[in-house]
Amino acid sequence: MPPSSMILLVLVSLPTITIRIASTQRRGEREENRLNCSHVSSSWATPSRPRRLFDEAANLIKELNKSLDRYELTQLLSGPYDKEGAVISITAGAGGTDAQDWADMLLRMYVRWGEKQRYKTRVIEKSPGEEAGIKSATVEVEVRYAYGYLSGEKGTHRIVRQSPFNAKGLRQTSFSGVEVMPLLPEESMDVEIPEEDLEIKERSQLANKIRALSRLKAKLLVIAEEQRASEIKQIRGDAVKAEWGATNTELCIPSVQTS
Repeated sequence: MPPSSMILLVLVSLPTITIRIASTQRRGEREENRLNCSHVSSSWATPSRPRRLFDEAANLIKELNKSLDRYELTQLLSGPYDKEGAVISITAGAGGTDAQDWADMLLRMYVRWGEKQRYKTRVIEKSPGEEAGIKSATVEVEVRYAYGYLSGEKGTHRIVRQSPFNAKGLRQTSFSGVEVMPLLPEESMDVEIPEEDLEIKERSQLANKIRALSRLKAKLLVIAEEQRASEIKQIRGDAVKAEWGATNTELCIPSVQTS
């Protein structure tokens, strides 16, 4: 491509970026300033260095597009708690060992997603399965908008596959439930829970109890927001049913024919 054509291609692309920048409100001015840098660069361009100008402008366009994509996504996450971190609770449902293995697969998926995004992600609770996998696990993702990103994961997740735990290699359907709650600072949760309304089934350390109460309070705040209620006096269920007829997502792995 001739140097003049490369420069023309860049200049033609710039108006599209400008239009997208104009549509953003709070960050528009900053993005326009960055875009203006590319126009300034063109003033010192000479025939001996058009490729350098093209590379600089092309990289700037990529950066602007990524920045605008992130900004547009944050505009969609406008819920009252979308800007907060997230707590993911995974529980194996119907399906025995396969369900526990499926729950472990989901746990690894969420942890690797957080690590890939370079988010502060940690497993704060993990109950191993009897033969394989896990019975339950809790993951904290400490980054802005984590709850907005992950709230759509709440529900029942199903997998259909040739079971590695079945001696006959039969196809097995298994379920796991996923709860997602905002990670809120304690001082922001003005929720009173009477001791008589709490049922603690297992003994645990004080730190674990505090975390559990914090997650419970966050869940109550989310429920209150969804129902537009000013008070919640009792907790009645609201747990995800990981069973037939309550599927949120599913994964089907075809059987492998061996000769």
